[in-house]
This record gives sequence, structure tokens and C-alpha cells, in this order.
Amino acid sequence: MSSSVRYDWALQAELRRQEYLSRILENTSRFLRRYQALYDDLVRQGFDEYLPGEFEQVRERLDAAQTVLGVDPESARDISMSLGHTIAHLQSLAREAKREFEARYRERQRLLQEQQREAQTAFEAFMSETTASFKDPVVRDFAYEDLCALRAEFGDKRVEPSALSRVRKQVAARVEEIRKVAEEKAATWKREKEKAVRVETQQTLLDIHREEAAKVVDENPEAINNVLAGLVSLSGRLRGGAAMSAGDFAREMKQAVVSVDEAVVDERCRKATVKAILASLAKAGFVTDTPRREKGEKDEVVVIARKPAGQQAVFRVTVAGAMTYRFDHYEGMKCKDDIDKVLPLLQQIYGVRLSNENVLWRNNPDRISKSARPLDMGPEERRHGK
Repeated sequence: MSSSVRYDWALQAELRRQEYLSRILENTSRFLRRYQALYDDLVRQGFDEYLPGEFEQVRERLDAAQTVLGVDPESARDISMSLGHTIAHLQSLAREAKREFEARYRERQRLLQEQQREAQTAFEAFMSETTASFKDPVVRDFAYEDLCALRAEFGDKRVEPSALSRVRKQVAARVEEIRKVAEEKAATWKREKEKAVRVETQQTLLDIHREEAAKVVDENPEAINNVLAGLVSLSGRLRGGAAMSAGDFAREMKQAVVSVDEAVVDERCRKATVKAILASLAKAGFVTDTPRREKGEKDEVVVIARKPAGQQAVFRVTVAGAMTYRFDHYEGMKCKDDIDKVLPLLQQIYGVRLSNENVLWRNNPDRISKSARPLDMGPEERRHGK
């Protein structure tokens, strides 16, 4: 008897889940390292001076992602995807802030330090400390004229020690009003700049995703090249000036990440299945050749195994979930005996689920002899046939 049968294959759910989490852990770690490097480079260039609050938030989220990564890779991936957009945006926005505020920021820092040194009274020192409390250069820039007016209003007043507490409260209240208005103006400025740099921000993040996907394209060329083609198309739209809404862009990037992860997991599940086939054949007394991947129309991994007496088994496994086996060069029902050894091992021991059996070819055992001509499944089998 000789037989060729096609099945659909899949790893057991828990085994695929392990491969899935392993891939997410690996990929998210790589993205987080890139984002940390981008953040560190911006800090080295001094951009954190101009957007201190935003930089502090990003640092906290980077730390949070690293903390969660080993415990809950899926949650860490969600944080990472959000962080990617934030850091790409921060890079563009920080450059805009430095360009627009750097000269005034340096000069006002110098004036503030002089005022602090020249303060003669407790009230003057209090005024200097109040002005210095505006740490965000963008907020301070929008508050600067009002703060100067406040200093001028109170600067010439002689404040008796008994009235110092009351006047301080008046000044503090005025300062908080100035701060609130300045923060609103700064927020408006940042929103407007966000729109202005949206294409640049999205292109920066898109380039990162393309580079990371390209690193694993060999694992599942067809699926990952499809993702890359979509990213290239989107990049063309961005370079043409067609920015996307933040929500739509975030969904596109998440889908790209998920699609690449799934494609890599599919290939790693195939590798696990091929290892299971090799082990099952070895337990059944076969000697196996090194598996070979054929990246043709089907992208198959071919496993060829033989017994000393000349019996041969050939398995072909696609990443899309199809498996074809062929057992030939048998006499009588011995072919069925080997099949009944290998397939249960594959399913019960190694966790490969087989379904949708489709018999492609099967000899009538009453007509089998050593001279029976086996099914021709390709040049590889002809080379190794007996």
C-alpha cells in the first residue's frame, strides 16, 4: 500500500499561545529599545528643556512598559504602540519649541538669575521665586509680559513686614491667574503645532514600523511583504501631504504590528510542527534528511525520511496551514502500519491537530508489489525514491 493525504494542521491552542506571547515579548522589546534610544538622543540634544512635562510623561511610560513587559506582554505592546506616536510627535514638537523659544528662553533665564541675585528684600526674593516657578519655557513665554507687569506693579511698593503675608497671597493669586491663562495659550500653541507637524510625525513612526517589519520578512515573506506594501502605499500618501487623523493612523499602525506578529507566529508554529514531524518519524524508525524550505508558490517545508528497507515518507508543510504526506515503496499493509504510528505521535505527543482529511492518492493493497510505481510528487521525491 502507498498513500498520499492532505490535512489542515494547527498547533494546539496553548502551544500557539506560547509562540504568540514569545513573539510579542521579543518584538515589543525591540520597539521599546528604539523608543528609549530616540528619547535619550533628544535629551542629549537638550530638547527636554523646552517640553519638560511631556518628556517626564514619556519617561514614566517607558519605565511602565518595561515593568509590564515580562508580566503582560500584550499590555506592554499596547503601551509601546501608544508611545511610538508620542515620541515621534515629541521629536517634531520639541524641535519647533526650541526653534521658536530658544533665544527668548536663554535671555529670560539670564534676567531671572540677575533678579534673584539682586533681590534686596524678602518680598523681592518672593517675586523672583514666583517667576522661577514657571518651569515650562512655553508657558513661561506666554506668561512673561503679564509677570513683568506684575513685578512692575508691586516692585515699587514698600511692603511692611506686618503686611507681607497678605501681599504675598495677593501676588500668589494673581500669579495663578497668569499661569492658567499662559497654560491655555501654551496648550493652544501645542495643538496648532501638532497639526503642523502631523505628517512629519506620522512619517517618522511609519518608517520605524517599516524597518522593524523588514527585519523579519524572511520568516513569512508573502504575509509580511503584503504588510510592507501597505506601509509603502501609506508612506506615499503622507509624502504627498495627506496626513491622517490621529485615530485612523493609530489603527493602521496597530494593524500592521498585529499582522506582522501573526505572520511570524504562523511561521514559528510551522517550525514547531516540522520538529514534531521529525520526532514522530524518528520514533517510527525513519531516518530523516535535513528539512528544506521551498519558497515557491506555496512556500513549503519538505521533510523526507526513509527506512533501511527503502520505504519512504515525504511531508510537505505550508505556513498557511496545509500538510501533505506521502508514504510509498511499501508492500501490503505495512504503509498503513507506519502511518498509524506517525500520525498519533504527531497529534497526541506533540500537539499538532490534523483536520479535514483529503485522500489524494492510495494504492489498492492487493496490487502492490516491489515494482509498483509510486505517485510522482516532484523532483525531490524522485531523487530520493528507491
